[in-house]
Amino acid sequence: MERRDLPAFVGRRAEIAQIRRLLGRSRLVTLTGLSGVGKSRLAEEAAWNVRKAFADGVHRVDVSQIRDPRVLAREVRDALPKVGPGARGGRLLLVLDGIERLAGPCAVLVESLLRSAPGLRILATGRRSLGVVGEHLLPVGPLPSADAVALLIHRAGRAITDLDRKIAARLCEELGRMPSAIESAAVRLRDTPDLAIEALLDDPVHETSARRALERTIELCSPAERLVWAGLAGFRGPFGLAEAERACPDGPPPGEFLDALIGLIDKSVLLREESDGEVRFRVPDAVRGHTVRLPRGPGATEAERPADLPPREDGRRREPPLGERPGRDIEPARPRGGPRPMGGAARVSDLERPRVLTRREHEVAELVADGLSNREVAEKLVISKRTAEAHMEHILAKLNFSSRTQVAAWVAQRRGDR
Repeated sequence: MERRDLPAFVGRRAEIAQIRRLLGRSRLVTLTGLSGVGKSRLAEEAAWNVRKAFADGVHRVDVSQIRDPRVLAREVRDALPKVGPGARGGRLLLVLDGIERLAGPCAVLVESLLRSAPGLRILATGRRSLGVVGEHLLPVGPLPSADAVALLIHRAGRAITDLDRKIAARLCEELGRMPSAIESAAVRLRDTPDLAIEALLDDPVHETSARRALERTIELCSPAERLVWAGLAGFRGPFGLAEAERACPDGPPPGEFLDALIGLIDKSVLLREESDGEVRFRVPDAVRGHTVRLPRGPGATEAERPADLPPREDGRRREPPLGERPGRDIEPARPRGGPRPMGGAARVSDLERPRVLTRREHEVAELVADGLSNREVAEKLVISKRTAEAHMEHILAKLNFSSRTQVAAWVAQRRGDR
């Protein structure tokens, strides 16, 4: 891979080290995150740093510029003349940049390549994952504060005082510490030497830039995911599953709600956190409060509405999401058929909900319920232990569970209902 003539890379040393470690033990690593968070540049810098570990080369394909899956296959084939049964172990790295719009074809191609070329490693970037078994996801968030300020100063190309540095830190926070927005602000500072940093603090361009970045991500969301996002966009701090459901009274049915949450997490619009067996969710600071708005129909009283959010059938005005209602504490809803969650968190014990697992994931869940370990599951299904572990990770995420015991209980209930 030839290094492009780009400005010096600033920050992200911890992420680069983590990518190096992940590529050492995983054949597919995908960097996910919002538009403008710097996934592409990070992947390119990381690939350059690990190039010596791949004697057969590092090859990059810009998938974001491709619209036809047939062209995608041809571009990858041309970029990787050595891919095939003869590829040596750990010698070849493929960077697939911007996979979100061709995620399906990319997933099929990646699975084929990994089967046919044992020595191949793949580093992908996108606003969503590929969903391939064995894929290791690395969410890319906004820059740390120190890196954000360093990037602004470096790109602006001007010396600043200690006071200016404090103002620069405030500006970076206003910009959500997003590299693309910081780069744009730096260009304005560089091209207008008399422009003070503080003059950019209340610039409406920030709001426009943040909305455009979110719109590019929301474009990838299903209607159900958009409905859920419309209800959750204003939440501050962590919240549980029950709270999320209460915030989306007009959202998808229970059987689809959890899938919509997982889809938003997959696209980095929502973050998943786990502590002491409780799963919580959080809206990233960079996108909180932003809803994609589209024109309403003729004669409507409101000029804009959240994307794909249908009007109420009774014609009444929608209430804002719970997270945006002033002066009201959020009391989590009582899970269907179960006790009130402790501490406002959605305990992952709501076994009544329909769950969507693949056929293979159901097989793994059944074997786990029978008491088999990951190694024993792998032997039973004639798959690798790592693949069995990946299936188990997917099952826990989809079911919103945190332990194998919960999976076993869920399977036992399903068996009793048959």
